[in-house]
Amino acid sequence: GVFIAKFEIVFVRYGIRHDTLGEPICDVQHGHINASNVGVWLTNSLGSTVAHLSVYANGDMDPSSWPTWTGVVIDGASSRDCSVFDVDCTKEVNRTGDTCIGIAIGAGTDHRVDDCSFYGHVGNELTIGISVDGSATTTPRIGFENDYRNVTTRVSGTSQSRPEVFPQGRLTLSTGVPVTSSNVTAATTIYYAPYAG
Repeated sequence: GVFIAKFEIVFVRYGIRHDTLGEPICDVQHGHINASNVGVWLTNSLGSTVAHLSVYANGDMDPSSWPTWTGVVIDGASSRDCSVFDVDCTKEVNRTGDTCIGIAIGAGTDHRVDDCSFYGHVGNELTIGISVDGSATTTPRIGFENDYRNVTTRVSGTSQSRPEVFPQGRLTLSTGVPVTSSNVTAATTIYYAPYAG
């Protein structure tokens, strides 16, 4: 696979572009990208990870005709099990009047987006936090821990999206007691008690 870590890529049109070409896994971690078109673009990736990353829509290149900007793109019909987490997607304050999308999932299956931050500016919002092409993608998991500030549309095209749901209780041998502090003998029933929810 390809592993890219601890980097800074600034003032470019495209940050990192990966198409499988024999290496289906691409991990991009711990970096900063300032690009005018796309920060990270993965096509036909299998099990790739984009994490601990700051991606900015550059406001200084092509100011008279900014292209649509996307922080992270996952596409290609063979893409599967890609994860995007702890990624900050934002636009520079001087980039106005254009379309800026934090993360776009265009194809593939079983992708996950969680613990990401999407930031626009008051009066200069990020257009879409997460865009999902529901006709081409199945079951992307969009977690509850994403943060959206000054974003016009948080998530679009989510007909097949589902947030990940975590247990809000525990199995127990005593009714109403989620954490047992003593031995339970001769129990014949298992209960589900609310806990940490």
